[in-house]
Amino acid sequence: MSWVSTTPDSNTTNNGIEGPQFSTRAESHMYRSWGGSVINMSTLPEAKLAREAEMVYQVICMATDYDCWRSTEDVNVEMVMAHMAANSGNAKLFIGAVLDKLSKEEHSDTILAKHCEGQTAGMLHFMTKKEGRGAEGAKNTEFLFPGIWDA
Repeated sequence: MSWVSTTPDSNTTNNGIEGPQFSTRAESHMYRSWGGSVINMSTLPEAKLAREAEMVYQVICMATDYDCWRSTEDVNVEMVMAHMAANSGNAKLFIGAVLDKLSKEEHSDTILAKHCEGQTAGMLHFMTKKEGRGAEGAKNTEFLFPGIWDA
């Protein structure tokens, strides 16, 4: 599993497009000329909504094709489906690698989301009012965000 990178890459730019669709080669070159690193149909509207709700949100993207970045071959459904099938196994390996890395004591502040303290309380404004919350949901939220109901 040495090929699995668990280091976030914050130096990339995602071009979120409406899908499902394949970009034409000209469109892909245009996105690339704008500084885009990835063309993606899966991050909107989730990322925008998470930001508006002040929720921490992390995307894990896996490529289904390399279009104009690596290939001169036209993208087709068979290629994308084959890569999606491979990505299923890759996602499991990735999650295992992340959990192995995060289980080390040196990452306890990350696990406890110390870097996010005070940044997620705003999300409660978007949740069900107190009288409408179920006990199990409130307990699960407290588990994920200790002390959140005290704010």
